[in-house]
Amino acid sequence: MDDKSKMELYQRMVIDKTKYYENGVIELPVKALQEYHDAIGLGPEELCYFGLNLPFAEDGLYNYILGNDNDEDALVLIMNVYYYDSDTGESEPLGHNRVLEGSIYRRFYDGRAIFDGEIRVDNLGRIWLRSMSEDNIGAEFCVQFSEGSFGYQICYEDLSICARIWFDGEKVVYAPVVVLFYDGPPC
Repeated sequence: MDDKSKMELYQRMVIDKTKYYENGVIELPVKALQEYHDAIGLGPEELCYFGLNLPFAEDGLYNYILGNDNDEDALVLIMNVYYYDSDTGESEPLGHNRVLEGSIYRRFYDGRAIFDGEIRVDNLGRIWLRSMSEDNIGAEFCVQFSEGSFGYQICYEDLSICARIWFDGEKVVYAPVVVLFYDGPPC
């Protein structure tokens, strides 16, 4: 199957089944992505993805954090670790070691990791996040939500935009959350 045929099939099988609502909710049909994965002949060890760009997402800009209300039982794996040179924009993979991974996981779970606004969703319903743990150490995480969880809260760094993302077994749902600021005396 050539690339043009794959794109046409992806449009029919996946994109046409993606739902967008007026309130900003997006439903990504993981089941349809899995059917597409099988139709183009990918093996079980190969993945295909949706891309979901959050508001203000820009290449190389890390401006999102995880909120406080997250799936504590989610399986979180570090998939890639790399050194990033902010002056040149070049990156180089780093070997995994216990101390570095421990530091990256600690920043992830302490809420100190900063993420870019480009989220990938694979055909198994997992989300993939890219993070800068330090000024020059980046990591890519793969997150598999626990069954029946309400996923992760993802917020713009100034908390002006918050959203929730979760997997219900058939689709990944992205839902913006209304953020209200009150400037006045306590009630």
